[in-house]
Amino acid sequence: MNQKNTIFDCINVMVDIETTSTENNAGILSIALVPFDPQNGEFLKKAGEGAANDHLPGELAPRSFYPSLTDQFFHGAHFDSETQDWWKNKPDSVKNEIINDQRFSFYNSMQSVESFIQILRDKYVHHGDAPRILFWSQGIDFDRRILENAFERNGIEIPWKYYDWMDCRTVTTLFGIEHDRSKIVHSAYADCVNQINELIQATSHLAEK
Repeated sequence: MNQKNTIFDCINVMVDIETTSTENNAGILSIALVPFDPQNGEFLKKAGEGAANDHLPGELAPRSFYPSLTDQFFHGAHFDSETQDWWKNKPDSVKNEIINDQRFSFYNSMQSVESFIQILRDKYVHHGDAPRILFWSQGIDFDRRILENAFERNGIEIPWKYYDWMDCRTVTTLFGIEHDRSKIVHSAYADCVNQINELIQATSHLAEK
């Protein structure tokens, strides 16, 4: 019997990044990966911001990564002056994405992202609990291409196929869910949470079918 391959059968991970430009080789300020249940948001509701929660298996707790900006600069990352000015004009709470003392080397950060995804795959896909991992973002032409460029610059194998990526914007638009831009705070983790909430509003219609 073939295993089902709907979004409700897969491991779903919301992805968001904050960057120093919009180029393929943009410097990455932060990366957030938030596993979630697309039917009821169970993972999201139980997961505390920026940290693992005792109620969740460790591999399903959200993760945030902060690559060293200096390290990225020497790896050829693009820093756009207009984008930097844009960040400077944001509230202090938003600028925390830039001023963060938890940064690790560019390579170690990207390796940690790859390892996190591989743990999910080993735990759930290879054991037959889920057919695949789906990666969600607000559009698939920004976060994915910048992350893939970062993996390639570090000599790390890209941990997904292009067809593993799903677009939140398309799904929410199909079901008439309005994207509330007032909730965009330009924190990678917080934006993931907002995108998950909007996506769940849409997928709840599918779950009822």
